[in-house]
Amino acid sequence: MQTVAGWLFGLNSAPGANFSCSNLTIREMTAEEKNQVLRSAQDFFAKDQRIWINCIKKFPLMFERQIRDELSFRGTDIVAVLLSLLSPGEIRTPFLWLVRKAGGGATASNSQVIEVFYRLINGKFHTVDFHAIKASAEVMFKRLEGMLSSDRSEHIDLVLEERLFEAKRHMLTTNAISEEIVARAADTCIALESLYNEGSSSEIQFRLAISIACLLERDPFNREGAMKAIIDTYGLRSKVVHGSKPAKDTQKKIESVVYTDRFLRRSILTRLLNRLDEKSWIATFQKARLGIPYEGDTAEWVNN
Repeated sequence: MQTVAGWLFGLNSAPGANFSCSNLTIREMTAEEKNQVLRSAQDFFAKDQRIWINCIKKFPLMFERQIRDELSFRGTDIVAVLLSLLSPGEIRTPFLWLVRKAGGGATASNSQVIEVFYRLINGKFHTVDFHAIKASAEVMFKRLEGMLSSDRSEHIDLVLEERLFEAKRHMLTTNAISEEIVARAADTCIALESLYNEGSSSEIQFRLAISIACLLERDPFNREGAMKAIIDTYGLRSKVVHGSKPAKDTQKKIESVVYTDRFLRRSILTRLLNRLDEKSWIATFQKARLGIPYEGDTAEWVNN
């Protein structure tokens, strides 16, 4: 086994935050790790250490986990992917350290950090408060302990992962511009189409809406709201795909887009939590659509 440690860049925290389960520890950086981050990354920003020192103060959390010796490691770890499913904000691991039990190791710095730091500086990086998602994180990691010793690509479609993070490039606030709202809607809908793909191109919008609503919402009243949000979000995406300009009332759709994005994250978690392969997953949401309630964990405990 080997130890992988990573900086949870984007996960904001007050001093003293921590979490642990059988194969995972989330803790504050040590002084040595802070210096290692600084040494590894100072060339990115003309050796202006103030940027890095401020970010280390804001994002002090690291994670450690054990993985099999034959597994490689990349700039985005399974821990960051799972944590990001709990929040519409961004959690990254641009720096990872690998230490082999028999000795030796490797250090990696991901060039992606350049882009995320510039967005952070320009107010376009949506950070996550650890305290706000800690309760959900405890539930999730305890139910997915077995996944923590493996590679993320064994469990999560890399296309879905890309869209999950791509949607978070657009920070949706009350003054978000139409282009940001539509871009988020497009990425979310593309990911949902991939996840709920049944091999048919007919009535995609309606089938998506009713499948998600019936699978993830037990209350009929909530299902109606869910379907409306999904249809509104899909409508924004469709207009742009077909060459139309965003409507003047696009900003009124922010709530629907955020709501739909949450359904995307809960959908991915539902499949992971219940260990559903593609065939079982399709059968699950098709049965729910026919009125057969699903008794598995649909991640209703994820924070709004």
